[in-house]
Amino acid sequence: MSHETVSFREAEMENRPKHLPPATPSAPTPPVQPKKSKAGWVIMTVLAVMAVAVVFIVRRGTASGPAMSRSAMALGGKPLPVVAVKARLGDIPVFIDGLLGSVTPLNTYNVIPRVTGQIMKIYFTEGQMVNVGDPLFDIDERPYKAALDAAQGQLEKDQALLEGAENDLKLYETSQKEAPGSITQQQIEDQDALVDQDKANVALDNANIYGDKMNVIYCHITSPIAGRVGLLNVTLGNLVQASDTMPLAVVTQFQPITVVFHVAEDDLQQIIAKMPVNGKGPDLQVEAFNRDETVLLATGKLYAMDSQVDPTTGTIAMKAEFDNKDGVLYPDEFVDVRLLLDTLNKVVIIPTAAVQQGPDSTFVYVVEPKTNKVDVRTVTVGATDSDRQQIVAGLQPGETVVMQGVDKLAPGMVVRPMSPQQGGIASTRPTTRETAQSASTQPASTHSHHKHSHTRPSADADGGGDQ
Repeated sequence: MSHETVSFREAEMENRPKHLPPATPSAPTPPVQPKKSKAGWVIMTVLAVMAVAVVFIVRRGTASGPAMSRSAMALGGKPLPVVAVKARLGDIPVFIDGLLGSVTPLNTYNVIPRVTGQIMKIYFTEGQMVNVGDPLFDIDERPYKAALDAAQGQLEKDQALLEGAENDLKLYETSQKEAPGSITQQQIEDQDALVDQDKANVALDNANIYGDKMNVIYCHITSPIAGRVGLLNVTLGNLVQASDTMPLAVVTQFQPITVVFHVAEDDLQQIIAKMPVNGKGPDLQVEAFNRDETVLLATGKLYAMDSQVDPTTGTIAMKAEFDNKDGVLYPDEFVDVRLLLDTLNKVVIIPTAAVQQGPDSTFVYVVEPKTNKVDVRTVTVGATDSDRQQIVAGLQPGETVVMQGVDKLAPGMVVRPMSPQQGGIASTRPTTRETAQSASTQPASTHSHHKHSHTRPSADADGGGDQ
């Protein structure tokens, strides 16, 4: 290296700023990475979303396939157990139902005293049933018997006066005939007027006696009707007045008894067409139920209807009569009423639980007898009677329909049909009051087996039992 070159480098070092550190050899610079474009990120995001969507759709399609896939997986591939019954021929009644009725007695007797006096005797206990003519109350009769005795004494006195006046009149008339001029005509006329006066007094006395006798009778109150006596409003020894408005008690007739209910005017012509004409023809049957329509209380007949439709409600009042021999219908209670219009004979019947309502049609699930596969069958329904449904078209007697487990079904599924007894299903048809009472008296250890005893027997749950 020449001396000039060394001098140049030293001069360069001297001219460098003093605060800078001595220069060191720099490391090799890494290669610059090219930046990704924004469009690339968008494309990658879209591809990822599409991939997720495809996976979701595939999985959902697998899960939402035939319901048999899920049910079979849950049951280990076994057929789905369902409760199924056979359609059968039977009779089904046609009712006008949903009617609210009020039990109304034919007769009610308010025991109002007709005389004033003290209650001397009460012959009944509250709530007792009485017959016509049974004694109810005795009111102190002594004042009225004394008045009767006085009236009879007055009668005897006036009868004696009448007899004397009549004798005098006869004497005057005889004297005038035998000795004219001894008795004047005026005396005869006056005596004749006195006789008439005494006759009137006797008639008045007889009327007073009759009134006093009636007062004595009114002291002994008897029942003019047969029925149940209500609660007492008086006690022994109370003084009652003939002017009292509060009854001493109330006797209400129970047998027979009526129920008043209202029917829409739209149903009036159907009822008139079925009513007996001139007493000929069967009476229309009326059934009375408890308020939740689970117990049939009594069965009666249509008794009468009102003479006009109520324009404010569009209904007409009707009255049904019931024997009410067991006294289950109680005056002024409310009951549910249905009126039997007709009975359809030998029609196809299935349980109402088997009928399904779709968006466009009514259908049932029919079980094929050989393969136990279910199929959807569109049907036309008719009359309904509690838990029984008439099928007008679409189903034949003997075909098996599913009544429980339909929410898990799809066409083509294989099922294992069970009877209603095996499925533990009881009907919801109402029964009579006697059956309900019999069930309520079962021992506690077996009561759980009879908690649905008020319903229709299970043998009829498959469509009727009315062949």
